[in-house]
Amino acid sequence: NLLIKFENISTRNQAETLVGKDIFTLKSFLPEVSENEYFINDLISLDVYDEKNKLIGTVSNVLSINNQTIIEIKEVGKKTEILLHFNKANILDVD
Repeated sequence: NLLIKFENISTRNQAETLVGKDIFTLKSFLPEVSENEYFINDLISLDVYDEKNKLIGTVSNVLSINNQTIIEIKEVGKKTEILLHFNKANILDVD
């Protein structure tokens, strides 16, 4: 969990004005991530290779479905996309 405090917002009513709004920050303000943890934005646009180092495609989206993280991979040279569970069984390394 992450707790954020905004300048000039000190009451619940003031905070409720932000409900439904997109909130952005500089990456330098975010906490450090632990080993094997990633910010979603860091995964988007990464190239994906198979175990033989052959390029499969590029991460085009990251989804959270039923507490599972799914990466969407746009296949190279194709109009298709692959959905892959983002777990140790499927992902050998993130670099």
